[in-house]
Amino acid sequence: MTLVDDPEIHSRLAAVAFAVSSDTRLHEDLIQEALVHLWRQENLFPGHTHSWYLQNCCFYLCDYLRRGRSLDSCKRNAGAIGIDQDLEEQPDSIQNILRDDSGISAIIARDIVEELLQRLKAIDRVILLRLDAGAEIKDIAQELRISRQAVSLRRQKIAALAVRLGVSR
Repeated sequence: MTLVDDPEIHSRLAAVAFAVSSDTRLHEDLIQEALVHLWRQENLFPGHTHSWYLQNCCFYLCDYLRRGRSLDSCKRNAGAIGIDQDLEEQPDSIQNILRDDSGISAIIARDIVEELLQRLKAIDRVILLRLDAGAEIKDIAQELRISRQAVSLRRQKIAALAVRLGVSR
């Protein structure tokens, strides 16, 4: 069974669509866009976790609205369409959907770290785990007995790998 056929994924995508725009006229279109994007991503990049696909769809919908490509875009209906500017204050915002109370953000973060750890050299794994634990670059450099610049360069390399895997800044 593909993710597009999974009812749980449908409900999560619907929640993301409702979070990215308060315009109820767009929700059905956004859900359809998210489903098509999910199908494409699952075919192009098989084997990722559910949370990776959900996060990818979330970023896609945000970008989709920012570009104004919706069927009901402001070019056609003279209404302002876009991502709600103050997501922090909205009860159904992306922030709330991806927060720890739903468990999704913790799962996404853990999946991202696990995916990166599988692809990194030993020293880069240590750096990633220490950064994930909240350590500062100077402390990691001291612990590994390498320069701060070396840790920073390796951190940039880890970030570049994350971007290649589809993690957005």
